[in-house]
Amino acid sequence: MKRIVLVPGHAIIDNRVNRSISQLSNLDSDLTVVYEERFNKTKPNLPFEINYIFIEDSEPHLGMIPNLRGFKSYIKTLTVPGDYEFYIHDSGLYGVFLVKFINKVFPNAKVVFDYHDLIEWELYFQLNKR
Repeated sequence: MKRIVLVPGHAIIDNRVNRSISQLSNLDSDLTVVYEERFNKTKPNLPFEINYIFIEDSEPHLGMIPNLRGFKSYIKTLTVPGDYEFYIHDSGLYGVFLVKFINKVFPNAKVVFDYHDLIEWELYFQLNKR
């Protein structure tokens, strides 16, 4: 099984993400983590071997509407049919849209959605940024 971790909106040095990756890397050696290039400020020395993918051109539309084009393009490049498990680490609306897209492309894929904020709070936060 190929495990793919999608982490929109998180930096490569995020401790919560890296704890999740550490645990997932203990389960399987075929692990790919997909970040947004705009958060790639520093690459840490992590104690585990994983494949890194960086999605470019992921700035949100109007500062808050998810731009998933890069993630969708990457997901479409995966071998079909495939035995995939997706782990989405997100605290925003990106993850909700990614789950929907993955279920459309890979209806039999296992999807774990690690959502660590309240949707109401996320909407409040995004709307008050303007």
